[in-house]
Amino acid sequence: MNQYIEDLRNILTDEQVSVNETLLEQHSHDESYHTPHLPDAVIYPKDTAEVSAVMRYANDHDIPVIPFGLGSSLEGHVVPVKGGISLDMTLMNQVLE
Repeated sequence: MNQYIEDLRNILTDEQVSVNETLLEQHSHDESYHTPHLPDAVIYPKDTAEVSAVMRYANDHDIPVIPFGLGSSLEGHVVPVKGGISLDMTLMNQVLE
């Protein structure tokens, strides 16, 4: 796991890849009753090119990716039951024409 975290930091920046325990916990559950599971990392892409780069890497290395908006799902959609990457979209906050 550590190698792929370092690889992601090379694709993005150190600030965009977090393994902070508090952030992992925040991304381990939603509003449902499902059992929380920690992701391996939380990724904060800033644009579609970064999303594509992360998705390409994850696909090439069979790493699960869970998109995360607000974590308000009621059905367990954002719970990373197999670990992997929580792809947090909060920095993608612009509407482009």
